[in-house]
Amino acid sequence: MLRPPLRVSLCGSHEPGGELESALADSDRAGLLFRAPLHADAAGLVLLAHLPGGAPHDPVLERIRALGHARTPSALAGWDLVSAPVRRGGATVAAVSLLARRSGAPSSHKREAAEVMQVAARLCDPPRASQPAGPALPDETLTPVGVRHGI
Repeated sequence: MLRPPLRVSLCGSHEPGGELESALADSDRAGLLFRAPLHADAAGLVLLAHLPGGAPHDPVLERIRALGHARTPSALAGWDLVSAPVRRGGATVAAVSLLARRSGAPSSHKREAAEVMQVAARLCDPPRASQPAGPALPDETLTPVGVRHGI
C-alpha cells in the first residue's frame, strides 16, 4: 500500500525563548510542522496546487493558484501557516512558509501573505538581464535546525 505524499520542512528560524518556542515545547503536534501529508496544511496545499496534472478542477487548489499563496491553521493551536510556492525553471520546487499568530484582522493576513510571496519570489529563478534585481538576501547559512546569520 502506498503512503500519501509528504512535505518535509528543511529548516526553521524563530526567536529563542519567544512565544513560538514555548508553543513548540508544549505541543505534542509540533512534529507536524516539520513533516505532514500534503493535504494537511498550507505548505503541502501550495505544493499540491502546483503539481503537474494534479486536481486541476479542485476549488481549493484553484483558489491557491489564483491567490499565489495558502493560509491554514497550523498544527499548533492559535497559529496559522501561510505559504507560497518557489518556482525554478517553470516548476514548483518548494514552498516558503510563515508561522503566524492567528489573527482575525484582514490587514494582518494580507501583510503576511505579501511577505511570504515576496520571499518566495526572491528565491525563484534569477531575473533576466532586462529585469532589475531585487534586494540581496542576507548572508545566511541554512542548517537543519535553523538559519544562522553572518556565518
